[in-house]
Amino acid sequence: MMSKNLFQALSVCMAIMICSCAQEDQSKDNLTDGRKLRMLTIQQTSTNEEVGTRSILIDKGENGIYASWEMGDEVTIYNRTYPSAGYATVKATSSTKLGTFTGEVDCEVGDVLSLFYPVVSNESSITDNSGTLTLKIGSQKGTLEDIQQNYDFNYGEAVVTAVTDKTATADAGQTENLMVICKFTFKSGKDYLKNITDITINGVAPQATYTLSARSTPALTPATPSTIQVKADGADNCVYVALFPGETTPTFTVTAAGKIYEGELPTSNLDAGRFYDVVVETTYTGNAPNININNDYVEVCGIKWAKGILQYDPVNGGDEGFVENWRIAPTQWDYAGYDETTNPDTNQIKDNFAFSIVGDKAYDYHRGPERSTVDICMKLWYESIGDEYETDFAHATRGDLAYWASNGQYRMPRQSDLMVLINDASRQYGYINSPGGASVYGYLFTTPQGERTVNTTATTFSEDDLDNGVFLPMGSYVKTYYKYDYETSPAKTTYTTNFTPRVEGIYLSSGIGSTSSASASLAKAFKMTETSVQILDAPLQENISRYPRINEYNYYYYKIRPIWCE
Repeated sequence: MMSKNLFQALSVCMAIMICSCAQEDQSKDNLTDGRKLRMLTIQQTSTNEEVGTRSILIDKGENGIYASWEMGDEVTIYNRTYPSAGYATVKATSSTKLGTFTGEVDCEVGDVLSLFYPVVSNESSITDNSGTLTLKIGSQKGTLEDIQQNYDFNYGEAVVTAVTDKTATADAGQTENLMVICKFTFKSGKDYLKNITDITINGVAPQATYTLSARSTPALTPATPSTIQVKADGADNCVYVALFPGETTPTFTVTAAGKIYEGELPTSNLDAGRFYDVVVETTYTGNAPNININNDYVEVCGIKWAKGILQYDPVNGGDEGFVENWRIAPTQWDYAGYDETTNPDTNQIKDNFAFSIVGDKAYDYHRGPERSTVDICMKLWYESIGDEYETDFAHATRGDLAYWASNGQYRMPRQSDLMVLINDASRQYGYINSPGGASVYGYLFTTPQGERTVNTTATTFSEDDLDNGVFLPMGSYVKTYYKYDYETSPAKTTYTTNFTPRVEGIYLSSGIGSTSSASASLAKAFKMTETSVQILDAPLQENISRYPRINEYNYYYYKIRPIWCE
């Protein structure tokens, strides 16, 4: 059984003072039996601080949820003594924990009024059929704000105690929260899921009925268990969901960063008016089919390329669904230093990377890349490339940087992908004039319309031209010189960084090879000059010289133009 200690029920009675919506066409002309509309004031008289609270919901951690009324909150009134009066609406007069509400209501002394929140209207999650409400919770957004506005159903009663010709007063005692609010936190292994976009909860009721016109206290009647859909809009770690009380055995399908996870909880009986804080253990089941959160690719010769190079940008922030501050550059021609002002050691925006390091060391130009002969495309590892694969993105330290930074949306190109551009796509050399005035040179690769063409005479590209192909700018690369001096103890390392913008375009591929055990590992790279486009074995680490106690190396860091993972 999923007992209350598993759900860690935090007793927060969200009982709410609620009042109903006045029909627009109700006027003094249609009143009967001498009754009349009066400005009614309803005062909650309960002294229990956990009673009569709602609207503003705040997660207080171990203390549960704090709730209070907000000025203007609308509550539906249904006159059970005189049902012909129909519905009316009263509003909260202040932002307080214990509510006072006013509104024009057809009432007399002794009338018993049903109060219901949120207000019954055609735009709400509530529909009415002659005093019987249908409450729908099947589509939620996973936030407390969404719950407080649409799904935190509350019921109460008030009795009219006094009237004058134009006014009336009523006292409301304890009100009742009909719902269960759950905070579901999702984990896979030891890490929490991030960038949650979709959740399907099976085994829960998506709607219920509630009869305001009942002479006795109305009963909530949930429908047969089915599914609830939550569109979380990129939430991290947790979502908030309103459920109907009763026995349930929920199962979860969670889409996070384009990946699908599944989890379940044991059977439990959920009590109305309670807050449950639950951790759901999930298992990764595969990538979501055909999901590209940013729809940010252009297809050339059957391959879907990102419409910009991979960047780390703490200045402008990252893309939706990516690891924090990682993104695809906003334009195809954008790269750090296109205006020849960037120093990679000081600039915050990074887009030159080692081929196999993920995480905060991916743009550290003061260290060499991981050596390997393994193809890293769409693969991650923890300590060393070639060990058992790592499925936990947050735990990985080695592997496909584009795959890691995009949370599985994109991957690094393979040599075969680059060869398609060289051998199959048409290409035109040219430049685009950036908004800042710099002319950014590069090649535009397009799907041939008939016979394939190659043109190395520079032309001017428009933004529309770039929308129809892959534009690879003649971007820069970083070359860092290291000198390891082992005559000191501990060993002393010195380095210098050389950043040369716009001399040639070099893009890294994940095809890894090695010439011999004595030489450094090599990565296939894509090199563009004004007159040629080619694949070359670009050394990621070059042994310059070797002395008895001093080793000197050059390390190279290149651009990455990712490809969408299908």
